[in-house]
Amino acid sequence: MGLFGKLFSKRIDPEAERIRQIFERAENDSKKPQGAYKMALFGAETRLRLFRLIEEVETEIGQTSVGIAQDVGVLMVHPKLTEAIQKQDDNGLLESALYLAFPTPDATRRLNEDWPSTVGKYRGQQNTEELLREKSFLLTTFIVYNLDIASTIYAQSHKNGPDLSDEQEICIKLEEAACWNRVVSELALRYIGEDRQLFTAYLQDNFANFLARQGASPDAICSIMADRIEEYFKYQKWMAEGEEGRGGTLMWEAAKHVGEPIGGSEDDFFLTAFGFYFVRRVYQALIYELLTGRNN
Repeated sequence: MGLFGKLFSKRIDPEAERIRQIFERAENDSKKPQGAYKMALFGAETRLRLFRLIEEVETEIGQTSVGIAQDVGVLMVHPKLTEAIQKQDDNGLLESALYLAFPTPDATRRLNEDWPSTVGKYRGQQNTEELLREKSFLLTTFIVYNLDIASTIYAQSHKNGPDLSDEQEICIKLEEAACWNRVVSELALRYIGEDRQLFTAYLQDNFANFLARQGASPDAICSIMADRIEEYFKYQKWMAEGEEGRGGTLMWEAAKHVGEPIGGSEDDFFLTAFGFYFVRRVYQALIYELLTGRNN
């Protein structure tokens, strides 16, 4: 069983292989890049339909239908909601949207554990348009499930403070994704040359779709992604070296944007920690190996 079979195997439906196939068909139905705004609107509409269905089921049963078991970080879904989703013509799309709308520590852990073997399956394969599309989808999945650097730093430094609001959570995820967009674009140009344009077009479509399913508005997604990519390409260095000043480096300036919604934009600890953890996460993403099909 591959990445999707393991990541999205049952808590919702015991037929993991069937769900994997439905999920991949639903996510990969478009063979050409569609544009970020169109995909963001599609993601937002999918989320809206999902939450309407959840509301209908919860009204019927008089209790919540989705929850996360805090002791193990696993998504738990009421059988009535599973049944309602299965009755929809596009049930595979709604099932996949459920995982994005309610990401769990368990799903992230399993995805990260499987990631090296997932990347390894592309070793020795020559890139084609289809393969670039598939790799873009997988890398976006890895990234979106790992947009937790700022929230983790916040939790470490505010152990007795208030939890982040849903609005703060989605804002910092969107800013982290914008930093990833810049980093992956640079690495794709370095590693796969002329194929970078097509790969990043798919990547931006997927970012827009996934982030909208997680609750970001299409306008916010497209405006922040566009603004940050323009700004971030001004910063040639990721991090300062030696006695160099940190201002004007990518990680430092990106951390200011990421930290702003949670009061971290002028906090030296947050700004320093964000760059350290982000670069480490980039190495964990195995981007060279994924894009080239070769060992680093």
